[in-house]
Amino acid sequence: MKNRIPYTKEGYIDFEEVMKSDPSDYIFMIGARAIGKTFGALKYALDHQIKFIFMRRTQTQVDLIKSDDLSPFRALEQLGNQYMTTVRNINKNITGVYRMSFDPEAQDYVPESLPIGYVMALSTVSNIRGFDASDVDLLIYDEFIGEKHEKPIRSEGTAFLNAIETIGRNRELKGRKPLKVICLSNSSNLANPIFTELKIITAAEKMLQKHQDFKQLPDRDLSIYILHDSPISKKKSKTALYRLAGEDSDFSQMSLKNDFNKEYFGQVK
Repeated sequence: MKNRIPYTKEGYIDFEEVMKSDPSDYIFMIGARAIGKTFGALKYALDHQIKFIFMRRTQTQVDLIKSDDLSPFRALEQLGNQYMTTVRNINKNITGVYRMSFDPEAQDYVPESLPIGYVMALSTVSNIRGFDASDVDLLIYDEFIGEKHEKPIRSEGTAFLNAIETIGRNRELKGRKPLKVICLSNSSNLANPIFTELKIITAAEKMLQKHQDFKQLPDRDLSIYILHDSPISKKKSKTALYRLAGEDSDFSQMSLKNDFNKEYFGQVK
């Protein structure tokens, strides 16, 4: 893949092109805010009818999106009725995502009987024993880098690997393809628990030094994307919020230019 991130004509990340050209089973994508990372990943799953798990760090974060009004899937509905979904609790820690279809008898859209995906939290994934995820082929881990004000999860990097093990269920030993894992985040902290656990901080640092937006580690079956120069971010820089924050503020640098916080780089020698 070229060292150039594909964007749609509207300026959002082109997830269809990313997935078509990148064979890695583990994709880490870090970019500025609201450039289509989550939207693109969810749209890809629905377009290709891939059963998925949408994961956030904590149960509190998951609880906030366990309603149709706050669901991240709601943004897709602007694309047409085929993207209409609803969320329903399966148990305390697992929420199902159901596609809506038109019922001639009810003359309304109703949820289909089987979920197309699930929503759960990394912090509670250890509580899902007995949950069969053998039909899940894609894990979308959204906001995998916690912000500075968020409480860390104990042994967070190990918890992430355990989650993949729990969901994967030895599928490769049965001749199936590995679980595809897409991790998305803003640029809060380069030395995050998952990069630390996987020992890929140095690789990401070198990308930043070279202003490199893509790096593939074939021996690890892993790709890192650090999205710079997003067309959407350039447009957002002219809006009221970013005029208020100021071009040189830490908030603007992180939200628009995908620069990592200065607190981390102050410790690098």
